[in-house]
Amino acid sequence: MIQKNKIIYALCFLAGILLVNLMGSGLLNTYGVTSFWDQSAVTFWSMSYDQYFWYIFFMRMKGLIVILLLGTVFGRRIVTRVFLALFLFLTGIFITMSVIERGLSGIAAVLLAMLPQWIFYLLAFTVYERGRERKVIFVCALLVVLGCLAEGYISPFFLKKVL
Repeated sequence: MIQKNKIIYALCFLAGILLVNLMGSGLLNTYGVTSFWDQSAVTFWSMSYDQYFWYIFFMRMKGLIVILLLGTVFGRRIVTRVFLALFLFLTGIFITMSVIERGLSGIAAVLLAMLPQWIFYLLAFTVYERGRERKVIFVCALLVVLGCLAEGYISPFFLKKVL
């Protein structure tokens, strides 16, 4: 069963890569990540780290509440696996678009943009899927808050240095 899940996850990641490659550069130019990677927007960012943290915090807490509610309706295992598959699909899209626009340096930029916080978010998914006690919700919320701290303070700092 574990091998089957790994194959499905790999196919989701590959589907994201193939989608970008099959859609062509016209769609990439329209909906690309250029606005996100605009160096002047990241380098001369006028929003404070505190404002960005609270924005991220409220967005991620809304997502956590949705996942917790869906987990009670459909089951934790199903919800976490669907969200992980969706995450890998979108990661494939994001990495491919950044490589097309920025070359191999796009991979480094994507890793710096995603890596610190997604370690905590993926740990929260794992704890939520495998946990059976009530304290699991507290641990998941704590991991999401740590992810928000990483996303709000660490990622912008490194992106400013790289871009």
